[in-house]
Amino acid sequence: MNMTEQMIFKALQTRLDDQGITWARMESVEFVKEERRLKAVIDLEGEDEMVEVGATYEIADDAVKIGGVEASRPWIAGALTMVLEAKGASIPLPGGMQGTMIKMVL
Repeated sequence: MNMTEQMIFKALQTRLDDQGITWARMESVEFVKEERRLKAVIDLEGEDEMVEVGATYEIADDAVKIGGVEASRPWIAGALTMVLEAKGASIPLPGGMQGTMIKMVL
C-alpha cells in the first residue's frame, strides 16, 4: 500500500471500530482511481479464508462514499451492503493536509 492507501486503510478500520464492528479486520486496501473502485481484503471472524471485497467510491464533500459492493462470497456482499445502509456509507476524510492529499490521489 502506498502512503495514501495506508491513511485510508486506517480511516476505514477506525470506521469499523467506531461502529462496533469487531468481527471484521481490514488486511489491505487498494484504490483504482481510473475506475473509482476500491479493493480490500478482510479477515472475518469465523471464516477460514480472507474475503476479497470490491466497491465503487466517490468523493462527496469531505468524505468518501462507498457503494456497489461485491465480494468473493455473495452473502458477504449482501451483508456488507446492509451494514453500509444501516451504519452509513460515508467515511469522513481527515482534515488539513491529509484530507487534501487523499482527495488529490482519489
